[in-house]
Amino acid sequence: MKIPPRNQSKLELFPSDLRALFRELARWAVASSFGAAAGCAAVTTETNGEPEPWEGFACSTTDGSIALTDLNTPEPVAYVAAVQAEHSLGPQRVLRLNTAASLGHACQGASDQQGCLDEVAALLEPPADCPCEPSLIVTRGDEVLSLTSEQQARTLLGEIDTRDEAILAAFLAGQYVECGYGETSSTEARAVGDGYEVATKWAVCSSGLYSQNAEVAASGEVMVDEKVRTGDTGCVVGRRPEGLLCAVTPRAAGALGRYFASAAHLEAASVFAFDRLARELSALEAPVELVQRARRSALDEIRHARIVSGLAARFGGVAAAPSVACETPRTRFAIALENAVEGCVRETFGALVAWHQALAARDPVVREAMCEIAEDETRHAELAWAIAAWLHPQLSATEREQLAQARALAFAQLAVDEVVLSASERTAIGWPAPDVSTALLQQLQPRLAQDVACAA
Repeated sequence: MKIPPRNQSKLELFPSDLRALFRELARWAVASSFGAAAGCAAVTTETNGEPEPWEGFACSTTDGSIALTDLNTPEPVAYVAAVQAEHSLGPQRVLRLNTAASLGHACQGASDQQGCLDEVAALLEPPADCPCEPSLIVTRGDEVLSLTSEQQARTLLGEIDTRDEAILAAFLAGQYVECGYGETSSTEARAVGDGYEVATKWAVCSSGLYSQNAEVAASGEVMVDEKVRTGDTGCVVGRRPEGLLCAVTPRAAGALGRYFASAAHLEAASVFAFDRLARELSALEAPVELVQRARRSALDEIRHARIVSGLAARFGGVAAAPSVACETPRTRFAIALENAVEGCVRETFGALVAWHQALAARDPVVREAMCEIAEDETRHAELAWAIAAWLHPQLSATEREQLAQARALAFAQLAVDEVVLSASERTAIGWPAPDVSTALLQQLQPRLAQDVACAA
């Protein structure tokens, strides 16, 4: 099915334009035979000598942490837990601590078990002077220890002769640890020579894909690499506000629970974005209609967050409340830049994906929810282009060029579809397969580029 080009003479898209375009493209994609998403081939490692293959770690069914099983410490311990901050401090100093890996039962064998448990609980309370460094909480008889240095880890672990010990040594040296949830979220280790390599990869829906590696010697010496952003998650739900602090990958029973938990987190974060946008537009003396539409969008996002949180709970997920850093004044260009990336690209493509889900989701509850959300997100995308049209003549030629480059980069990042769902899970919620997402982008981007060119 060939979709004819539109003749558009204005940057602002009329309310019927985007809705009609999204419905047309979504129907075209669903009706076309793209085939199922290809499965990921297993990664194999050459074993003719060394290094050994990478091995992941089992996840605890109680808290989603890495379940350690093999410690060979000089002095036996009843319990050890690797504790890290769940997200950064927000304006209200919000911080949670999260167990990344653990072994045994706290205070097992202690003569005063309640007193011991109280000490452990106190160590899990974030102090007022956080940000907190990673720590190991250890119980050994009546003794409760909080280890925060590499030297303390060496004393506890002795010679590093198991993968579990390598994980703990790397963790205390600054390695991020993530329980294995799929292709983009896991911690793995392998023996190399007389030591170990530890590799972690994780996904944060609101910011991207990351990886980090560490080398652990048998002596306990650790070299941790800087974390590297390896790509975009393809998660295009909601308008991300400036200063949104990263939350860890939501821990849940399954991939769909984690996906909807991340989506609900972004929907709630969008409330902050639209509320700020409405205030800034008012301060810039924008047309009253634009201000009112931004305020209505904030109310929409409150409703979306509730709907998507319900979907997350249905699949065993729990969304983290968003935490946003304190606002700083923004220039007219800074507002236009955020609107270009978050509104004219991410929200616009997100609305198209929502239309695809509304048509293609096999799960009736998801399909009904997406029918409502798709309509609202279309209005939000229309608002983004209306704001772009209003700001366009107020910017310099250099600033307009910078906006065009930012839009192009944002589209390029969307082309990397890394949503961690199997083919059956995508089908259940109507999420387009990678080749379908690519085809939708290839159809959508030239239409929007045409609108921008006409206004230049």
